Amino acid sequence: MDIFGVSKSNQSNKNIKSKASKFSSKHAQFYSTYFRQNFSLPNNIIYYISKNPKSAKLYQKMIQTCKYFFIKNPIIVIDSRLAFCENQWLIKRKPYDISNVTCKFWITDDLSIASNSLKINEDMNKNVVSSIIPKVYKCASKYLTLFNQNIFFHDLYFLIKSAEEIYFSDVCVKNDDGSNVAIEKIIEIAVKAKSFTL
Repeated sequence: MDIFGVSKSNQSNKNIKSKASKFSSKHAQFYSTYFRQNFSLPNNIIYYISKNPKSAKLYQKMIQTCKYFFIKNPIIVIDSRLAFCENQWLIKRKPYDISNVTCKFWITDDLSIASNSLKINEDMNKNVVSSIIPKVYKCASKYLTLFNQNIFFHDLYFLIKSAEEIYFSDVCVKNDDGSNVAIEKIIEIAVKAKSFTL
């Protein structure tokens, strides 16, 4: 108990509930039912578990079991196709506004940045990949399609390491100093690739 006669866990519950009023009704409903948990393990171990889930499947089970894990590490697992096409993001072919989402994304299936016609579109933003990188927690996509994009090598490494099927068309990969990256170096980091189309 603190000097006001309110336990610290009650204070943290009130803080989270007051934050909930700032969000939309679905967010408010979600946060309003959150209560501090009393785990049998020490808090630092639970915190470590919440910040370092081993797989997307395990993370989904954790957040289904207890909201604490989502509140401490808010991640949306995208286990279907995430595509950028005709200047909008799509999940399962339905438009999705990524700019308003404060959570990180864990991509597990397919990441595709292309135009519908697969023809060069001068209006297409060539830096879409770089704009999504800060919002991605992990990318474990099996399929990676990039079309008409400029990307830095360190960002590509983050996206390509788990891809099995890779398709690049009109993609320019650059080092931090602005020089072009050799194809051999790109293929080296695609350790799980079964097919690589350039």
